[in-house]
Amino acid sequence: MEGFSIAAISCYASALVGLLMEGMGELGLLATPGLVTAWMVPIIVPAVWLLVRTARRRIEMVEHRPAA
Repeated sequence: MEGFSIAAISCYASALVGLLMEGMGELGLLATPGLVTAWMVPIIVPAVWLLVRTARRRIEMVEHRPAA
């Protein structure tokens, strides 16, 4: 199930980056917003994986902590 979460969050984040790049393209700040978005995907996916993994580990540490 975790893989689906990573895929869904990565897809959403990539879409947000795409919208940001499109806006920058409209302002004349980028010549190829689609290309920049495509290059961001290999950065976004591992970043999301790392964030999900870190969050899962922290949750597991809290769950396994002895009660005070």
